[in-house]
Amino acid sequence: MGPEQYQTITQSDGPKPIGFGGSAGRTFPFAALRELAALLRRQWEYTINLEMTTGQTILTVLHWNDHGTFKPIHPKVLYRRGKDACKRAGVPERILHDFRRSVVRNLERAGVPRSVSMKLTGHKTEAVYRRYAIVCEADLSEGLGSWHG
Repeated sequence: MGPEQYQTITQSDGPKPIGFGGSAGRTFPFAALRELAALLRRQWEYTINLEMTTGQTILTVLHWNDHGTFKPIHPKVLYRRGKDACKRAGVPERILHDFRRSVVRNLERAGVPRSVSMKLTGHKTEAVYRRYAIVCEADLSEGLGSWHG
């Protein structure tokens, strides 16, 4: 899989792609999430330092060292690492993709416009987005409570 197949999510203040996936890139306002922005900033600086030290062009901020050659992280590797992280966090039954569902649900509950939510989560169609916008019984009860007063 070549680097052209990796989705680029670029920091607004830096040129390095961050993620992978489809072919189209998108901008994500990392500055709104200070801890994540700081983490990505440190990783971005580390990557720039590696480029200067090794003389290599490193295509993404999230990368791995393949015997001295830095390559983008393959989605399967990220999935395995996510699974390991979930185990260490005490939620071994979760998969990384569950958190995408949680983000969609939380954005919906917060009243964020669907068009904005779709941009943030990378959903291109409303049909796919709706599969993530899970409504639970508590949501239904809360909705009725708000409506009935």
